[in-house]
Amino acid sequence: MIIKSSLQIREFYNLFLEIVHIYLIVYVHIYLIVYRPGFAARLKSLDITQSMSRVSCCIDNGCEESFQGILKDMMSILYPDTDSLESAQEAVRKTIEYYMNEYPQERFGGRTAAEVRAEAFKTEIPPEYPIKPNLRIEKFWDRIAQKRVNRQQFVG
Repeated sequence: MIIKSSLQIREFYNLFLEIVHIYLIVYVHIYLIVYRPGFAARLKSLDITQSMSRVSCCIDNGCEESFQGILKDMMSILYPDTDSLESAQEAVRKTIEYYMNEYPQERFGGRTAAEVRAEAFKTEIPPEYPIKPNLRIEKFWDRIAQKRVNRQQFVG
Protein backbone atom coordinates (compact mmCIF):
# COMPACT_ATOMS: atom_id res chain seq x y z
CA MET A 1 0.00 0.00 0.00
CA ILE A 2 1.28 3.46 -0.82
CA ILE A 3 0.14 6.30 1.40
CA LYS A 4 1.59 9.58 0.23
CA SER A 5 0.49 12.17 2.82
CA SER A 6 -0.37 12.60 6.47
CA LEU A 7 -3.95 13.44 5.39
CA GLN A 8 -4.24 10.01 3.73
CA ILE A 9 -2.85 8.37 6.86
CA ARG A 10 -5.47 10.12 9.00
CA GLU A 11 -8.28 9.27 6.58
CA PHE A 12 -7.11 5.65 6.39
CA TYR A 13 -6.97 5.35 10.18
CA ASN A 14 -10.40 6.98 10.61
CA LEU A 15 -11.83 4.61 8.03
CA PHE A 16 -10.28 1.66 9.83
CA LEU A 17 -11.89 2.67 13.14
CA GLU A 18 -15.25 3.20 11.45
CA ILE A 19 -15.25 -0.14 9.65
CA VAL A 20 -14.17 -2.21 12.61
CA HIS A 21 -16.67 -0.42 14.90
CA ILE A 22 -14.13 0.03 17.64
CA TYR A 23 -15.39 2.04 20.59
CA LEU A 24 -13.69 5.35 21.06
CA ILE A 25 -10.59 5.37 23.20
CA VAL A 26 -8.53 8.46 23.48
CA TYR A 27 -4.94 7.38 23.68
CA VAL A 28 -2.76 10.23 24.80
CA HIS A 29 1.02 10.26 25.25
CA ILE A 30 1.42 13.96 25.98
CA TYR A 31 1.35 14.07 29.76
CA LEU A 32 0.90 17.85 30.00
CA ILE A 33 -2.40 17.68 28.13
CA VAL A 34 -3.65 14.68 30.09
CA TYR A 35 -3.33 16.28 33.51
CA ARG A 36 -4.97 19.57 32.64
CA PRO A 37 -8.35 19.79 34.45
CA GLY A 38 -10.06 21.29 31.38
CA PHE A 39 -8.98 18.40 29.19
CA ALA A 40 -10.20 15.78 31.69
CA ALA A 41 -13.51 17.62 32.13
CA ARG A 42 -14.03 17.80 28.35
CA LEU A 43 -13.42 14.05 27.97
CA LYS A 44 -15.84 13.34 30.81
CA SER A 45 -18.52 15.59 29.29
CA LEU A 46 -18.23 13.63 26.01
CA ASP A 47 -18.38 10.28 27.86
CA ILE A 48 -14.97 9.33 26.48
CA THR A 49 -12.76 6.89 28.34
CA GLN A 50 -9.14 7.94 28.45
CA SER A 51 -6.54 5.23 28.05
CA MET A 52 -3.08 6.14 29.29
CA SER A 53 -0.25 3.79 28.51
CA ARG A 54 3.36 3.83 29.56
CA VAL A 55 5.81 4.63 26.80
CA SER A 56 6.80 1.51 24.83
CA CYS A 57 4.27 -0.61 26.68
CA CYS A 58 0.92 -1.23 25.02
CA ILE A 59 -0.44 -3.88 27.40
CA ASP A 60 -3.64 -1.89 27.96
CA ASN A 61 -4.50 -1.80 24.26
CA GLY A 62 -2.71 -4.96 23.18
CA CYS A 63 -5.80 -6.59 21.66
CA GLU A 64 -6.44 -3.65 19.35
CA GLU A 65 -2.75 -3.36 18.46
CA SER A 66 -2.60 -7.08 17.71
CA PHE A 67 -5.69 -6.98 15.48
CA GLN A 68 -4.37 -3.97 13.58
CA GLY A 69 -1.10 -5.83 13.01
CA ILE A 70 -2.92 -8.90 11.70
CA LEU A 71 -5.08 -6.71 9.44
CA LYS A 72 -2.07 -4.84 8.02
CA ASP A 73 -0.20 -8.11 7.38
CA MET A 74 -3.19 -9.66 5.63
CA MET A 75 -3.80 -6.53 3.55
CA SER A 76 -0.20 -6.40 2.39
CA ILE A 77 -0.50 -10.00 1.17
CA LEU A 78 -4.03 -9.88 -0.26
CA TYR A 79 -3.82 -6.38 -1.79
CA PRO A 80 -0.14 -5.49 -2.37
CA ASP A 81 -0.85 -3.00 -5.16
CA THR A 82 -3.05 -0.57 -3.22
CA ASP A 83 -2.12 2.85 -4.58
CA SER A 84 -4.97 5.24 -3.75
CA LEU A 85 -7.22 6.10 -0.85
CA GLU A 86 -10.19 4.50 -2.60
CA SER A 87 -8.34 1.25 -3.21
CA ALA A 88 -7.09 1.32 0.41
CA GLN A 89 -10.67 1.70 1.65
CA GLU A 90 -11.78 -1.25 -0.48
CA ALA A 91 -8.77 -3.29 0.67
CA VAL A 92 -9.65 -2.66 4.33
CA ARG A 93 -13.28 -3.68 3.79
CA LYS A 94 -12.37 -6.84 1.87
CA THR A 95 -9.61 -7.81 4.30
CA ILE A 96 -11.96 -7.53 7.29
CA GLU A 97 -14.57 -9.54 5.40
CA TYR A 98 -11.92 -12.18 4.65
CA TYR A 99 -10.75 -12.22 8.28
CA MET A 100 -14.28 -12.63 9.61
CA ASN A 101 -15.69 -15.11 7.08
CA GLU A 102 -12.87 -17.05 5.45
CA TYR A 103 -9.82 -17.08 7.75
CA PRO A 104 -9.83 -20.21 9.96
CA GLN A 105 -8.15 -19.73 13.32
CA GLU A 106 -6.31 -22.39 15.27
CA ARG A 107 -7.64 -21.25 18.64
CA PHE A 108 -11.21 -21.56 17.30
CA GLY A 109 -10.65 -25.16 16.24
CA GLY A 110 -10.32 -24.22 12.57
CA ARG A 111 -13.49 -22.11 12.47
CA THR A 112 -13.72 -18.48 11.42
CA ALA A 113 -14.47 -15.54 13.72
CA ALA A 114 -17.95 -15.19 12.17
CA GLU A 115 -18.74 -18.87 12.82
CA VAL A 116 -17.65 -18.56 16.45
CA ARG A 117 -19.68 -15.36 16.88
CA ALA A 118 -22.80 -16.99 15.40
CA GLU A 119 -22.31 -19.97 17.72
CA ALA A 120 -22.01 -17.65 20.73
CA PHE A 121 -25.36 -16.01 19.96
CA LYS A 122 -27.11 -19.40 19.93
CA THR A 123 -26.39 -20.27 23.56
CA GLU A 124 -26.77 -18.78 27.01
CA ILE A 125 -23.16 -19.52 27.94
CA PRO A 126 -20.88 -19.41 24.90
CA PRO A 127 -17.74 -21.56 24.84
CA GLU A 128 -14.46 -19.96 25.77
CA TYR A 129 -11.42 -19.90 23.52
CA PRO A 130 -8.48 -19.05 25.75
CA ILE A 131 -5.48 -17.27 24.32
CA LYS A 132 -2.12 -18.94 24.78
CA PRO A 133 -0.06 -17.36 27.56
CA ASN A 134 2.32 -14.67 26.36
CA LEU A 135 5.59 -15.19 28.21
CA ARG A 136 6.81 -11.68 27.39
CA ILE A 137 3.76 -10.13 29.06
CA GLU A 138 4.03 -12.48 32.04
CA LYS A 139 7.69 -11.49 32.51
CA PHE A 140 6.68 -7.82 32.28
CA TRP A 141 4.14 -8.19 35.09
CA ASP A 142 6.62 -10.24 37.15
CA ARG A 143 9.13 -7.36 36.88
CA ILE A 144 6.43 -4.86 37.94
CA ALA A 145 5.57 -7.01 40.97
CA GLN A 146 9.25 -7.29 41.90
CA LYS A 147 9.68 -3.51 41.65
CA ARG A 148 6.73 -3.02 44.00
CA VAL A 149 8.25 -5.46 46.51
CA ASN A 150 11.63 -3.71 46.26
CA ARG A 151 10.02 -0.29 46.74
CA GLN A 152 8.06 -1.49 49.79
CA GLN A 153 11.23 -2.92 51.32
CA PHE A 154 13.08 0.33 50.67
CA VAL A 155 10.30 2.54 52.07
CA GLY A 156 9.21 0.20 54.89
